[in-house]
This record gives sequence, C-alpha cells and structure tokens, in this order.
Amino acid sequence: MLRIRFHGRGGQGIKTASQILGTAGYLAGLQAQDFPLYGAERRGAPIVAYTRLDSDIIRERGAITRPDLIMIGDETLIEDPPAAPMTGADEQTAIFINSTHSPSELKQHYKLSALPQSLNLTDLCLQYIKREMVLSTALAAAAVRLSGRVPVEKLLQAIRMELMEHGIQKEMLEANLALAQTVFNATAPAHFTHREEGKIISSELAVPDHEELPSAAPVILSEANMQLRKTGN
Repeated sequence: MLRIRFHGRGGQGIKTASQILGTAGYLAGLQAQDFPLYGAERRGAPIVAYTRLDSDIIRERGAITRPDLIMIGDETLIEDPPAAPMTGADEQTAIFINSTHSPSELKQHYKLSALPQSLNLTDLCLQYIKREMVLSTALAAAAVRLSGRVPVEKLLQAIRMELMEHGIQKEMLEANLALAQTVFNATAPAHFTHREEGKIISSELAVPDHEELPSAAPVILSEANMQLRKTGN
C-alpha cells in the first residue's frame, strides 16, 4: 500500500489535490481512498489530506501516521509545531516540497531525514493558471509522478473529472491540464521501500440489543419541560 499525506493551508487546494490523486489511482485500476482533515474552514489555516493507493482492498481507516510520501504545499509549515508535517517520517519516507530552494538546501536547513524533491509550483501555477496560491492540480501531478503507479493519461482524466464538477471554464481547464503535464515531466518517480503492515485482528462479532425507541433515544416524555432547559450560553 502507498500512503500519501498532503500538507498545506486553506485555499491552496490541498483537499482537491488529494481527490485528484485518489481519482487518478482509481481510474488506473487501483483501490483508492482519499479524505481531508481540518477544523473550521478558513483561508490560511493549516490542513492535511490523505490518500491511500493499493492493488488490494484497503482495510485501513483514519489518519496516516507513517506516510510513504509527504507532499508539502507550503514550506512555512515545516517549522510550524501544530502542523508538524514531518511527523512519522523516516529515512524511507519520500518528501516533496513546493519551494524555490534546492533539495540539499532544504534537507540541511530543516534537518530532514531524507533528501526531498522540490519544485517551485507557485511560479508554475502563476504562469499557467494565473493563480499562484491554487496548487491543487500541480501538487496532484507531482504526487502522481512520485507514486510511479499512475500513468499521466489517468492523471489528466482525473483532473477533467474533478475540475469539471466545480464548473470550471474550458480555457482554465486546458491551462490546468498543461500545468499538470509540465509538473509531471519535471518530477521523478520516488523509490518506496515495502513497509511491514500491522495485521488486523478480529474478535467475535458483538451484536447489540435493539430496544424500543423510547428507551434507546433521548425522547422527551413529559410535556412542556423544554422551557426549563436553558441553552445558548
């Protein structure tokens, strides 16, 4: 299984990048799972999204704590303790950073466990789609290429599907497709080491008792008692 974790800020398209990767994997014949995790939606707040890809059924659920690939859309998050994008990373973890700095500079400055890949996605987004802060297509394209499991044709098909759902205009769609192709070609596939997966141990099936609705639900049985319940404090 390939476990990918995306880090960025609200408004950068981190959730959409994860969705594009998951859709591209599905179109390529893989099992796919993608979902975001964030608190109150607001622009600029750190968010994280997850994608799992596998040729077999994916039985894992929840957050990815030991990622095979970390995609960082905003370099400033690396030293942000609440965001902590490097949590769970080790020498086997592939890292991609949207940055103007070289991989060796990034590894030394942030004391990373492995040499990352880097590319200035911000400038490419400004060049192609005139929106330097919308990284969804570019970050997804880099993740697809790094994964080494999905052909570029499925990536482009996934971008069409996901962006057309949002009612994107034809001219902007074509610009996003060109951006994705450029990023895909500028990124190299990563080498992933097989990780031992923990076994899922099942116990005996527990069947709960089903009671009648008045007993099982918080039903108000007395009339006119809600006025005694103060709310809104």
